[in-house]
Amino acid sequence: MGRKKDLDFLAITQARAVGEPYMQVKRAQWMGDVLGEPRTFGFLSGDPAFWNGVALYTQRRIIEDAKAKTLAAVGTDIGEANESKEKVDIVKAALTDADRKVLVDSRGVIMIPASAASKPTKSTGKLICMPSNLGGKQLHYSRNGGHQDFEYTFEAPAAGKYALSARVVTPSWKQHLLLSVNGAAEPIDIALPFTVGMWDTTQPVAISLVKGKNVLRFSREGETKGVTIRDFTLRPVK
Repeated sequence: MGRKKDLDFLAITQARAVGEPYMQVKRAQWMGDVLGEPRTFGFLSGDPAFWNGVALYTQRRIIEDAKAKTLAAVGTDIGEANESKEKVDIVKAALTDADRKVLVDSRGVIMIPASAASKPTKSTGKLICMPSNLGGKQLHYSRNGGHQDFEYTFEAPAAGKYALSARVVTPSWKQHLLLSVNGAAEPIDIALPFTVGMWDTTQPVAISLVKGKNVLRFSREGETKGVTIRDFTLRPVK
């Protein structure tokens, strides 16, 4: 019983995350609630069970459509378990100056595209830059092969504390990134949310930057699965 409730909650969460299309599910549920006892109104069924079935079918369709759109952009690899033997072809993309541009807004918020890595500067067998369904490029850390570090070198407008978060897609629970700031020996653990094939944002972690040049080095340890990263945001902490 507990497992069924967990699966129902997961399905509802996935469908809600899509936004406006989820209202189709709610309207079918409301019809069942309003009509109450089973009866017929012309060609409309007044059976609550009928409208609940419509709601479940619509919810399932919304989830599958959303997954298809997201996985088309991140690559099938992101949705597979480690045990899969299927060969996956992920399209590598050439990077433009715009893909590698670090932006700083008027509030001092720094946005680093994941494709703007200073090391490596192009796709490898492990780290793959690819087109994003959000526009521009994204970085995919493949589940295949050994671990590989990647770095970002950028200019901070002011020294101080910043809250760093990342926009990611993950296929499984309990995944992590390790972050070293300006060569610090002790890395910061960034827990990655289980996004079920949808974009989501990590919980912010506090880091200290110096004014001018800074280097963020990301790494992973132990058994890992694929993760796709859109960008990193660093917000000044007042």
